[in-house]
Amino acid sequence: TGVLNNLRMRKYKRAALLLFLALFLFNTFSFRAPKETEKIKKPSDEDEYGIKTQTPTKETQKNELEPKSKRPTKEILKIENEIKSERPTKETLKNNVESKTERPTQVPSKKLTDEPKEEAKTDKIKLIETKNTTSLLNIHNDQVFGKLPDKEYVNECLEVWGKDHKDFKDDVAVKEGACPEKIPPHLYNNYTKNGKIEVEYWYKCQVGEYFLQNKREGYTDQKLDEYIENAQKRKKMYYGITDLWFYKALEDNPIRNKSVVILGSQRPIYEAVCIAFEGGSCTTVDFQVIKVNNPRLKTMTIAEYDENPQLFDVGFSISSFEHDGLGRYGDPIRPFGDIHMMKKLKCFIKPNGTLFLSVPISKDKIVWNMHRIYGYLRFLDLIEHWHLVGVYADDMMSDRWSGCDSEAEGDYQPIFVLLNAEPKENHNKKIMD
Repeated sequence: TGVLNNLRMRKYKRAALLLFLALFLFNTFSFRAPKETEKIKKPSDEDEYGIKTQTPTKETQKNELEPKSKRPTKEILKIENEIKSERPTKETLKNNVESKTERPTQVPSKKLTDEPKEEAKTDKIKLIETKNTTSLLNIHNDQVFGKLPDKEYVNECLEVWGKDHKDFKDDVAVKEGACPEKIPPHLYNNYTKNGKIEVEYWYKCQVGEYFLQNKREGYTDQKLDEYIENAQKRKKMYYGITDLWFYKALEDNPIRNKSVVILGSQRPIYEAVCIAFEGGSCTTVDFQVIKVNNPRLKTMTIAEYDENPQLFDVGFSISSFEHDGLGRYGDPIRPFGDIHMMKKLKCFIKPNGTLFLSVPISKDKIVWNMHRIYGYLRFLDLIEHWHLVGVYADDMMSDRWSGCDSEAEGDYQPIFVLLNAEPKENHNKKIMD
């Protein structure tokens, strides 16, 4: 009997435990929501302490019945509202479908050997224009140089770098005495950096048939051979000690078998230097027409170059760019002609090619209409997009760069060796200082 009673008690306990567990689970995972027909009892406006209470709405009562873990936070509700506002409506979806049906089909692109598509070209230029100036060259060269024929590359390059210095045949004055004697008043601030650069006057006008006739006579075989011999013997020529510095720079940076462009020429001195140092080809580009009958020389005007551009390995500019834009040689009046021509020259010389540059260095000055003298204010602007490798000069260079006044002469012209590559920030300034 005792054993039977014990078994019965265990059975009842098990049943009671199961019943308790079932009730617990039912209460946990279910709740009785109020029926729509039932009226929600409104509490009184004031609680037992006399404080007014807000009457709950159906939405707030529903939130109270939901578990707290399921209630959306303020941040979640904000995100959900933003997503809802961004969802396209039926009308916008309909418009998108219609616009897709109107899009033209894409034409297969041509090979690199074919003529490039106009669409691809414009995309390339847009990419270039969105970048800052200091990275323009690298982007342009990475995309174009080596992938296009030289002429097409130069045309692309000129669209970026040469647009401010476009030259036409009719722009060059040919009549004797056509050079302006004074700086045009409306351009005075541009020439002088708003009065920061001093102006002196020393007028000379080298245009007209008489001048061009004398210039042509200097390009004879006899004169060229004389200059070549002087260069081979490392003798001073027209620019004195500048020529000696130039020889040293060429010895350190050989031009043998390289194509060379000479920017500006009054006599074939630096064409002779090119030949003496075994340059592969020597081409002169000048504002004025230089007619020579010599297979060792090739000449063209800047306007002719623009019509038939080409690339060179090396550039010579010895006492040339300081004249650009002053009208002395019949060239157009351009306050920034020198700076714009230095940018344009980036398309004459191959990427990472070498430029040997010489301009007068001293206190900044414009000697109208003879030349510019470059100091701290303007020289760094002139070489802004070129990487300065070295300077060939003597101990006087520090005095001239510090602002020593050379008056109107501009007789101190070091040789600057530059690469056609973008310099790092402040690199050129550190070298000059």
